[in-house]
Amino acid sequence: MWRLLIALALAAPAMAESLPAARIEAGWAQANFGKAADEARVAQLDALIAAATPAGAPAQRAEALAWRGMLLMTKAGIVRGLTGLRLVTEARTAFEAAMAIDPRVGEGLAPRQLGTLYWQVPGAPIAFGSRKKAQALLQQALAIEPRALANNLAMADFLVETKRFAEAESFLLAALRAPVRPGAADAGLRAEAQAQLRNVRARLGRNSSSADIAGSR
Repeated sequence: MWRLLIALALAAPAMAESLPAARIEAGWAQANFGKAADEARVAQLDALIAAATPAGAPAQRAEALAWRGMLLMTKAGIVRGLTGLRLVTEARTAFEAAMAIDPRVGEGLAPRQLGTLYWQVPGAPIAFGSRKKAQALLQQALAIEPRALANNLAMADFLVETKRFAEAESFLLAALRAPVRPGAADAGLRAEAQAQLRNVRARLGRNSSSADIAGSR
């Protein structure tokens, strides 16, 4: 594990072009869903942030910016505190820059994650959180790709946060019907959707077996 992190860290400054989005996504999934210590996860995210260089055609630049925002947002969730607040502000800037170029890249990655950011961070005067903006952005991502696992899960998580459990259940079922893309982060996202569906059904007073939830595809 550490050999991989050191190799990424050493290679990142020399990279003139952004890593392909698929490789960034794979690295993000490892850092986000893996069991490594926080120090190792931050080191991996830092290497990926350095490699997420906006370059090439507009769509490539937009996707690199969107992934840069995603990586910064994930790192913020690990480090927290004032450093985390600075990182989420940087992430918001990256998402907004990506959307200004092309909000459709990555199945609506930038509006989805910016929407998630808006409901996760505190509101004024501490930060920029806004549930109204969050919902509008999550709806924008769903309009771009209504079948995407990540888009449906993000909306469901927001609805759970706002205690709209019956609405959340429908989005979780849609998320679990989505095909799992090989080599992507979908396996980890699907596990999150299954856990959230158990939570939602418990809140609604309905029990579900593991087989029932696993078979929601």
